[in-house]
Amino acid sequence: MPELVIEAPGRMSPGFLKRMRDAMKIMAAVNKADYTPELMEAIVDYLLPYVTEPADRVRAEALLWEASQEQIEEAMRAVGGGGDPLSASTTATA
Repeated sequence: MPELVIEAPGRMSPGFLKRMRDAMKIMAAVNKADYTPELMEAIVDYLLPYVTEPADRVRAEALLWEASQEQIEEAMRAVGGGGDPLSASTTATA
C-alpha cells in the first residue's frame, strides 16, 4: 500500500502567519459543518505542498483524497501549528 508522508514546517519556517490564517479559514468552515467541494479542495491544496512522499505530485494529491479523516486532521494540526518537523511529521498510509 502506498505511503503518504507529510513533513510539517518547523517553528522557524517562514510563512507561519499565512499557514495559520489558511488553517483557520479551513477550520472555521469545518467547525460550522460547511462541507463543500470547495472546502475539500482547499484542504488538499493546503496540505499538498507539505507532502514529501510520494514525490509525484499527481500521486500525492490522489493519496490525500484517499486519506482518512484522522490522517487529514492530524496533518492539518501538524502543518497549521508549525510544530517541529521531526516530531510532527505525519506518515500515513492511504
